[in-house]
Parts: sequence; C-alpha cells; structure tokens
Amino acid sequence: MDAKRRLASPVLWVGLLLAALLLRMDVFQPLLRRGFPGVEPVVYNRDSFLALFLSQLGLVASASLAASLVGVALAVFVTRPAGHDFRAMVDALATVGQTFPPAAVLAIAVPMVGFGARPTVIALFLYGLLPIIENAIAGLEAVPQSVREAAEGMGLSARQRFR
Repeated sequence: MDAKRRLASPVLWVGLLLAALLLRMDVFQPLLRRGFPGVEPVVYNRDSFLALFLSQLGLVASASLAASLVGVALAVFVTRPAGHDFRAMVDALATVGQTFPPAAVLAIAVPMVGFGARPTVIALFLYGLLPIIENAIAGLEAVPQSVREAAEGMGLSARQRFR
C-alpha cells in the first residue's frame, strides 16, 4: 500500500482521533467551545477520556461480577430439588427488575444510597441479572440426561457432576 492510500484510510483517522481523545481531551477544547457555547462547567476539563473510560469500565465490571455471582447462584439453586418451588419467584423478580427504566432505577436508588457510583452499579446489576439467570438455567437444563446418568454411573460425587 502506498503512502497516499495509507493517509486516506479512514481507519488511520479514526485511530488518531481516538488516540487524541484518550490522551489529550484539551485538544478539542476550541471545537467543543464553539459547538456548545455557554456550557459551564465543561466536561472535557474534568478528567481525561481515558480516566473516564477506566472509571466506567470499573463500574461495569463490578456490577457484572456481582450479577454473575448472584445470577448463577440463583440459577443453581432453582434447578436443584430444594429450590424448585422458588423458580417462578426468582424468574418473576428478575423480570420485574428488567422492566424498570434506567432513570426510574436511578431515581429510586439515589435517595437511598446517594449520588456516585453506587446507584449506577445497582442499575447495571439489575439489568444484568435477568439474562444471566435465564442463560444459566438454560445451560444447566441443557445437559442431556444420558450425560448425567453416565456421570453418576462413573461414581462421580454430586459436586464433580455439577462441575
């Protein structure tokens, strides 16, 4: 590929733009001031895009981890004989949690836990819970009965069969 074609590549320009956003938000200050006159305080002066991205990534990771732990534990519980009676209730609670709009979850969570990361993590947790529960239940129930019987016939313990 010759140098002229490389410079015309949209991938190169998008990459340069992202690098500038990640490293130096202040480069865009004149453009943003012109596009949004009178807006104070300006977002681009608060922190770098990279720091904001890493902060958001941390919120999503913590909410996803919590939702995964709770969702898989609930799925395991309701697929066992002891928790079979609770399956409808777990499904209903997870579905109800999914129906609330994000603004409503935040409006309820903010007065209870205050501003900051906590209400965001609560909202992300609730939205991640239903798909995790449903998919974990589907995965646990998709194991063929013949495989379960073979594992039992091999003398595996209940924990080994589950794993």
